[in-house]
Amino acid sequence: MKSKMIIMILGGLVIGLTGCANRPHAGVVGWSKDFSSGSFAPDIPFTSAEGKETRFNEIREPVAILAFTSPPSRNCCSLKPELVELAKRFRHLPITVVQISLPTNECPHGAGCTKSCEVVNENIVVLCDPARIAWKAYNQPKPNTVILVDKYNKIVDIQPINNLKVLADKAEKMGDQIDWENLDVGD
Repeated sequence: MKSKMIIMILGGLVIGLTGCANRPHAGVVGWSKDFSSGSFAPDIPFTSAEGKETRFNEIREPVAILAFTSPPSRNCCSLKPELVELAKRFRHLPITVVQISLPTNECPHGAGCTKSCEVVNENIVVLCDPARIAWKAYNQPKPNTVILVDKYNKIVDIQPINNLKVLADKAEKMGDQIDWENLDVGD
């Protein structure tokens, strides 16, 4: 009986010590790996200016360009001119351009943010991200990071906005290659 008790105590001690030694006790939320080409692009839930709850993948074209920006100073609804031009360039292609505005101290993006933007260009989507939901889903990209996503919801390229031409040229080639007849409705 004593030998069984000693074996159980020693076994428990060994399991306890080895189990505790391998388990982390601290860390940072999220993975240390950055998004890269080939990564899956998370969907973005949002409420439209009209109050309809939807998801970005439900409204986007097969190719999407997502730009994470911060508004300059107190102009909380400031569209990046280069993104507006990009949307105009792609108006004949199945490409959606979206500007995701991150909050700042001057522009916390409270209620009415999207209404104040009054976007009239049909080819650009403006999303305010006050809780940084999209920003967190995309692994917290630096402001002015632009991400190209294909029809399979895979990230094709990530560039800073000052290198937008490289990404835009890739998007245009992708948009030209969309085969509308064989495109699945869910893409």
